[in-house]
Amino acid sequence: MKIQKFTSQNAMDYVREQIPEFEPYWQEHLEYWGDASKTIGIDFYPILDFTTDLIQKQDILILKKIFDVIEEFIVHGDSDINYAASMTFLSMLINHVNHSSTEELDFGIFVPLLGAKSREFCRDLDRFWCSITPGLWDTNETIDDVIHWPNQDIGSLASALRAEFLWGVSIQGYTHLQKCKDSIEVLYRWLKLNETASGGDKAAAENIIHNMQSAINEMNLMNKVMAEYKSLSVFEKVVQRIKNLF
Repeated sequence: MKIQKFTSQNAMDYVREQIPEFEPYWQEHLEYWGDASKTIGIDFYPILDFTTDLIQKQDILILKKIFDVIEEFIVHGDSDINYAASMTFLSMLINHVNHSSTEELDFGIFVPLLGAKSREFCRDLDRFWCSITPGLWDTNETIDDVIHWPNQDIGSLASALRAEFLWGVSIQGYTHLQKCKDSIEVLYRWLKLNETASGGDKAAAENIIHNMQSAINEMNLMNKVMAEYKSLSVFEKVVQRIKNLF
C-alpha cells in the first residue's frame, strides 16, 4: 500500500475529504482571507476552531477523525505540514485549553485520542514550557528532564523565540519562528478587517506584533553577527575580543 505524502498542496483537501463536517469552517476561513497570501500554518487555524467547538460539544467521534488526520500529517507530512500539525495546531490547542476560562474545554477529553507521535510532541511541549498538562502524564510520573529556564517568564511567543535562540533549544527540532511570523500575519489581517475595533484592542494587537517582530529582528541580527564572527581568523577573533574589553 502506497503511503500518501502530505504537502501544502494536498493537506487541506485531505482534511475536507476525511472530515466533511469541517467544510463550513474552511469556507469561512477562505472568505475571511480572500486573496491575501497565507501560509499552510495559517490554514490550520480553522481546524483549531473546529476542534475547540467539538471539545465543548464532547463530540468524540469527529474529534477522533481530527486527531487521526493530525497524526498522519506528523508522520507522513513534509516539514511544512509537520510543523503546522505540531507547532501550530497541537501547540495552540494545548495552550488554548489549558488557559481557557471555559470549564468545558477539558484537555482530558482528547488525550486518549492522540496518536503516538502527537502525544510525544505534546509531552515535549510540556517539557519546554515547564508544565504538566493533565492527562498527558501518569499520576506517578514526574518530568525530571524538564527544561528549567534561568528566567521562566516565557509566556509569549516572542519570549519563547528569544529563549530558544539564547539557550539553543527546540521542540523536536522546531522553534517558534514560523509560528511568530504566522501570528503576525493573522494580526495584521485582523487589523485590516477591523478598522472600527476599539482603540484598546487595536493597540494590544499592535503591541503583540511589535514584540514578535522585535524578537525576530533580534534573532536575525544575532545570526548575522555570529556568521560574521565565525568567518574571522583566530587572530582577528583575539584582536576583536581585546577591543571589546575597552
